[in-house]
Amino acid sequence: MTILKSTAVKSGIAITLIGVGLLLAAWQYISFPNLPGRPALGEKHTVASSDAWHVYYERGDGPTVVLLSSLGRPASDFNELTTVLAESGFRTVTVDFNFSEKTIDKPNLSLMQLSESVDRIINESGISQLEQIVLIGHAFGNRLARAYASKHSDRVRAAILLAAGGRVPIAQDIRAALGDCFDRITTKAAHLRALRKAFFAQASSIPSYWYHGWDRSLARVQIYATQHTPYEEWWDAGGVPLLVIQGDEDSIAPASHTSELLKAEFGDQVDIAIASPAGHALLPEQPNFIADTIIGYLNTFGLFP
Repeated sequence: MTILKSTAVKSGIAITLIGVGLLLAAWQYISFPNLPGRPALGEKHTVASSDAWHVYYERGDGPTVVLLSSLGRPASDFNELTTVLAESGFRTVTVDFNFSEKTIDKPNLSLMQLSESVDRIINESGISQLEQIVLIGHAFGNRLARAYASKHSDRVRAAILLAAGGRVPIAQDIRAALGDCFDRITTKAAHLRALRKAFFAQASSIPSYWYHGWDRSLARVQIYATQHTPYEEWWDAGGVPLLVIQGDEDSIAPASHTSELLKAEFGDQVDIAIASPAGHALLPEQPNFIADTIIGYLNTFGLFP
């Protein structure tokens, strides 16, 4: 009997070890894009309402720069940029949006309504009503920045747009790759292919923190807002000065669909800087160029502390 028990225990241990080994092996090949992204840097605050709880992170002191991230992406995508801005004498506010299950299941907010969440965060963060802020929006965040500026142009000194799409439909194969970035479970190889096709230039390295942080629920709300808001309501950003930082290999928002359209339509309102090599991701591809370009642009308004 003792021998049988000993044999059973050994078999159980062997099976457990095999299972652990298989899980570890699978972990090398399987990707979970919806896992939370890396933490955002800064002092954390929460703004709550009946159907949302938004989190914002503050860093530094000085003129205020509000940063709005890409579709379904976390505020931490701006970590490197806010470090440079804070060290250069600016106050930065980055935002993570969170919505109730009711809003996620049945989205009903327009882009202009989402911009009111930005306004509430700005007001609750203690920014003076007399201060004109600078907005930085990446990809989806560029739409939200322009929507806010369209409604509150008196509060915006300038808007800086990274990957300034939103008017011309995305090519079907690129749209499919964008959707694949949000898969709940996929192989690492498939996820990297989707990231490369949708977001990164061929020569760019893809950082590990872009493997995760793809929030399908948030993206659902943001996609609904984009689809249910005519671009005419936000495209001109209320006439505020615009700096467009354009990736030379951006497949989602190529120059002919974005920066060139804006320049042709709005002339001197728009300045353009080309990041190379860079795709739609931009921030992890050309962090030094982006930070230097932004600080140089802010200096033209006398905002440099």
